Amino acid sequence: MKGRSNQPESMPRNSHCLIISQSARALTVSAARAGLQVYTIDYFADQDTRTVALKTVQAKSHPDGSFKSSSLLQCMAECTRLPISGVVTGSGLETGDAEVYDFISRHWSLWGNSRETVRTCKDPENFATMLEKLGIPTPEIALKGPQRRGEWLLKKKGGCGGGHLRHYSNGDPVADDDYLQEKINGVIHSVVFLADGHSAIIIGLNEIWSVAPEKGNYRYAGAVTVPRAPESLVQSLQEAVMSLTKALGLKGLCGLDMALTESGSWFLLELNPRPTATFELHEIDTSLFYAHLQACQGRLVPVIVTEKPFRAYRIIYADKSFIMPEVDWPDWACDRPVNGRIIEAGEPVCSIQAQAGTRAEINQLLHNRLTSLRQLMGMDKLAA
Repeated sequence: MKGRSNQPESMPRNSHCLIISQSARALTVSAARAGLQVYTIDYFADQDTRTVALKTVQAKSHPDGSFKSSSLLQCMAECTRLPISGVVTGSGLETGDAEVYDFISRHWSLWGNSRETVRTCKDPENFATMLEKLGIPTPEIALKGPQRRGEWLLKKKGGCGGGHLRHYSNGDPVADDDYLQEKINGVIHSVVFLADGHSAIIIGLNEIWSVAPEKGNYRYAGAVTVPRAPESLVQSLQEAVMSLTKALGLKGLCGLDMALTESGSWFLLELNPRPTATFELHEIDTSLFYAHLQACQGRLVPVIVTEKPFRAYRIIYADKSFIMPEVDWPDWACDRPVNGRIIEAGEPVCSIQAQAGTRAEINQLLHNRLTSLRQLMGMDKLAA
């Protein structure tokens, strides 16, 4: 079969699309808001996704969050007879597996960034060199061992979700698929932006939460918006996303993670050339999925960034294995596992959403809802 272009064709609102992501729920809901018919491949295959999608196929993933290629290829093969116009990829494909991307190009249009772009972003040495040329601050990296003392994090190439991060002890070996990144003392933030291959606009800024970073547990635990960031910081980040977009030809919804220090300086930790989990915190009036598709065609849809309330979500992790009971879910809970699913210790259970006028109010609301959900599920312990 002749390969298809990575550039989406002019797309009617009732097009059928395939979303491939470790957790496809947010993208699926946003696509449905845009009037698209959605098929999904993801790891969790939760109730929310199954309710909205026409068909949901469940794939297997590695502990670092990346899909198992053999499982993903089998799932995609199941979708080849479906009336799919194009594919949007989320988390789980950061390794840039050639066989996976080749399969997509043989059967569908890829509505997003190419394998080559993904590989460039996830090659720590080449990416760090590019950032240096662009004048974008980033921590020092090392592939075999640091040349100087200090605090370092051991990261897996192409890992996602923070579960692959751990503290590095000087002298320990570094595997071929791992690398070291200098640890920056600062608050981790993410930037959601939209790019058309030449230009880019920032959609929003978020503070990122990890499960227990003080104990070396960097698993992604959720995020809260930063509605009123300093103008100088926003301008600096805007210049960075513009430079990255021009250098890489970035298209669609993308995100970067950065560490913000007490002095106000920042360091880029990672660039994700795909829609990230935090995009939905900024989806208020416009379907950002539709904006993503338009940007992939070279058209930046105006996204009105108004004074927003604080919006957040928190992922709940299980600290012991259990079988998911039947639950009368509140409307502020999402990523709801299907009844009877075996959830292993350390796996995510679901997410809690909240919106409030102040940071203190949203923290209290998340706490109250976590307590309520613990009681509702009848569990003695849930770790968030």
